[in-house]
Amino acid sequence: MEKRIAIVLTALSAEFKAARAHLTGLHTVEHPSGTIYEMGEFSSGGQHWTVAIVQTGPGNVRAAIEAERVIARFNPSHVFFVGVAGGIKDVKLGDVVAASKVYGYESGKAGEEFRTRTDIGESSYDLVQRAMTVARDDKWQHRLFDPRHTNPHGIVAPIAAGEKVVSSTSSPTFTLLTKHFSDAVAVEMEGLGVLRAGYANPGVRLLVVRGISDLIDNKALSDSHGWQETASAHAAAFAFEVLSGVTSDHTEQLLPGVSVPIPESPEWWEKMERLAIELYPRGPDDGQIWSRASGDVSLIDLGLIGKASWHSALRKLRLGGGGRKISAVSLLTTMQEDFSNNKALRTFASGSIPATKPDRSVDLMHLEEGIKGGSFGGSQESHSLLAEKIFVSYSHTDRQWLDELLITLKPYVREELFDVWEDSRISVGSLWEQEIGLALAKTKVAVLLVSRHFFGSDFIARKELPLLLAAAERGDLKILWIAVSASPVDESPLRRYQAANDPRHPLNSLSKSELDLELVKIARQIKAAAGSGEPK
Repeated sequence: MEKRIAIVLTALSAEFKAARAHLTGLHTVEHPSGTIYEMGEFSSGGQHWTVAIVQTGPGNVRAAIEAERVIARFNPSHVFFVGVAGGIKDVKLGDVVAASKVYGYESGKAGEEFRTRTDIGESSYDLVQRAMTVARDDKWQHRLFDPRHTNPHGIVAPIAAGEKVVSSTSSPTFTLLTKHFSDAVAVEMEGLGVLRAGYANPGVRLLVVRGISDLIDNKALSDSHGWQETASAHAAAFAFEVLSGVTSDHTEQLLPGVSVPIPESPEWWEKMERLAIELYPRGPDDGQIWSRASGDVSLIDLGLIGKASWHSALRKLRLGGGGRKISAVSLLTTMQEDFSNNKALRTFASGSIPATKPDRSVDLMHLEEGIKGGSFGGSQESHSLLAEKIFVSYSHTDRQWLDELLITLKPYVREELFDVWEDSRISVGSLWEQEIGLALAKTKVAVLLVSRHFFGSDFIARKELPLLLAAAERGDLKILWIAVSASPVDESPLRRYQAANDPRHPLNSLSKSELDLELVKIARQIKAAAGSGEPK
């Protein structure tokens, strides 16, 4: 029997126990950071899986961090989030919802009226299709160990996720959900975080499965009657039925004998999106580019326009959707046919597709080699993804000091000794806390630009700094702080950590020549902290 690895994430103890009941040969594995996984075996239909279960705790940020960590630890092919949710419409207690997509309902702009800027995570196309098959016949119920007489049904539909427990249909949050996310049938707190982690690991197939434990009103009463345990059991049974039907990992054949892997680099997809928007500004239907690349336009959202349309379509392509025959290779190749003299496109492909194309199959085989590495930009691009991550925390008021630091670090970044992450990398519409949590999960050194503005930032004080300090306490990263201006640092927990410069002489007190010398010294300290030794 073929043996593969799958992950089940849960938020609550009841959800964890429900998933664990489907496994045999249980034992624990501890991550160096302290996270404890329970491992077991699951066999069905000639398939044998090793399954790791982890309890993330509530919230999208925690779920994203733990998902990123467990994916890096076990390199699974499939990840499920199994748990409970509150039903909004079209469901009853005990029903199961496999999320086709998860709306992040809290992303937006708060003015006189809250304007949503929807962040959307999508479950993997092939698992959504498998879930539809499972939901149609209710045979998944045979996996229930202690079924109630509730006749639960499974459906595949959108759900919504935020950081709040919604417990009243009279609440402003419920009104927001029904007004702006009218097709969402349930609401929960972790699914979007997990799918965001999957977005950064496109080779992993993901599905969010939720059992309905309450119908918003009278949540406490539903919980007291044991519906969390029941809904957890139903969701776990449904998820393992889906897993039992997975017969092979997702691969797609564009041409006979040419396997088309999915690019793994988020940077690759960001560049692809920018090029697509520039060359086809009206969206994937501009010049019928999606159809000509062997895609199915009925499977992408053409109700969006321009940038939003491309973002949605390429996200679906990363997850294996958009048509049975379309791939990153076929799309990029078709773009080359349309714009063979476009310098940016040629640079992106790094010569993998010749401007004149005598043999398309040869072009695709060249492309395959580049796409396996997640990049068409040569060794510098692909190697930078493996470099140590330097996370920079700063107040936006101090942006000029960040720019000075980045310029000084540039030679080391160019040599691929490390990669620097700061929040300008977060795309418009993304959830900041989740993106920052994912970046921290890959960070070895955190550099803090400390000033009175730094300590005055509510986001840093309440969100970012506690995460950094907790990670440092666990030994997951090193903290190195830079005195930008006078500040109350000696009254903060940062006083226990190394300063990269003398706080008595902060950067803003130095002359231009003194500042240049100090920044070079700081850059060398950051390089040493990242384990790269002294500069050549």
